[in-house]
Amino acid sequence: AARKQLAQADAIFAVVFAVRLAGPAALLHVLPLVAQDLHATEEAPRLRAVTLLGRLFTDAETDTPLARQFRKPFQEFLARMRDRSKAVRRSVVETAGRLLAWHEDLAEDARPLVVERISDPDTEVRLKAVEVACDAAALRASVPM
Repeated sequence: AARKQLAQADAIFAVVFAVRLAGPAALLHVLPLVAQDLHATEEAPRLRAVTLLGRLFTDAETDTPLARQFRKPFQEFLARMRDRSKAVRRSVVETAGRLLAWHEDLAEDARPLVVERISDPDTEVRLKAVEVACDAAALRASVPM
């Protein structure tokens, strides 16, 4: 039963990601529902939600980043850098790396949280944060971390 639910959730998230091509208006009611999973008790729904939202917020195929149009879900997504699950924190830090590289206007929101994760209690998360910070610094030498 759990595998079936997981497969259904993955299928739904694949559809949501495909719907984004129709435009941001198509996501108006869907994105807040996906963001609700960021507050789930279990790790799996939170991890699926940060994975999907991360892909949507860093999508290079859209003219305007969805993070600008959906500020509240974007802020909730970034707040998962402080999640109790190291897998969730690592996933959001990884996505923040793409934000820092591709969306300079959104980097201001993500940068301080990445720097904070350099002191994460988990080694993998710390290493990912250092990697992201170094990549961002190499890409944009004029922007302080």
